[in-house]
Amino acid sequence: MNDDIKTLERNDYMTLATVSEDGSPWATPVKFGYHDGLVYWRSDPTATHSQNIERDGRVSMSVYDPQSRPGFEELQAVYIQSQATRLDDEQTQDILQKIGDMFSDKDTHSPVYGAPIGKTDQQRSSDNRFYRFYDAGNGVER
Repeated sequence: MNDDIKTLERNDYMTLATVSEDGSPWATPVKFGYHDGLVYWRSDPTATHSQNIERDGRVSMSVYDPQSRPGFEELQAVYIQSQATRLDDEQTQDILQKIGDMFSDKDTHSPVYGAPIGKTDQQRSSDNRFYRFYDAGNGVER
């Protein structure tokens, strides 16, 4: 099992980025489960990221392990670009039987979404980089 799969299996939360209607990115933390090459999560259909996926399934996901592990000198992270879809009822029941216990009780009526992990980005940063934040909506540099 490679390090990316281990990172996916031992973490519960990821940052999910979707494409907003105006083309800008929308990122949000979601609880997820990994099973057999796919990442799954439940989301309220009225949530911004769910609405974005219904319109444009392109997603980017990042999962990082905040715990330092023996033998690893740097933060372990997985970066995934994929195409997300909402599961149909049969697919939902199937995956809930396999990993359903990882979802909270409040999510019982929310649809399940899934995305194949495909090829992950294993490139690691080799130096410190600093970035400046620019709020395009307000024309403010921070």
